[in-house]
Amino acid sequence: MCGIVGYIGKKQAAPILLDGLSKLEYRGYDSAGMAIFDGKKINMAKATGRLKVLSELTHEGATLPGTVGIGHTRWATHGAPSDINAHPHFNEAGTIAVVHNGIIENYMKLKKKLLEKGYKFQSDTDTEVDSQNFLLISQKFLFSKFLHIRHTDFKLFLILLTYQIKKAHLSGQ
Repeated sequence: MCGIVGYIGKKQAAPILLDGLSKLEYRGYDSAGMAIFDGKKINMAKATGRLKVLSELTHEGATLPGTVGIGHTRWATHGAPSDINAHPHFNEAGTIAVVHNGIIENYMKLKKKLLEKGYKFQSDTDTEVDSQNFLLISQKFLFSKFLHIRHTDFKLFLILLTYQIKKAHLSGQ
């Protein structure tokens, strides 16, 4: 089973994420990764194997500075265990990092539609479909029905965006 840990605060996120993920080790997994926002861009590290591999790769998180981040341990369902298939996954622009626990049943249908629109994929996972689809759906949201929100109610935006993503999964949009 996958494990997901997030952090937003004033301390360095990576060591906190590694500590949180270490508490999920009993679940079993094949890879681990973290995405940390450093104030300018999202930096990512991923590794196949136990959490110790990721911890050593990042010098216990020191190579990923920033106070906002998300970490993930993966149990492969789509795509073989590998650094590329480990979570998080970026969208093409590298502006959105996504982790996911579960299975997106219709990911091939969604992926096909995104490929037809010119999107490129790096991994064999179903989760990467969401990283590409997230931006597409959020842009559709912001520039249509919910333009009047203008980020003043971000919580509402996320709730509505989550609804649209679920709707896209169900309908294959």
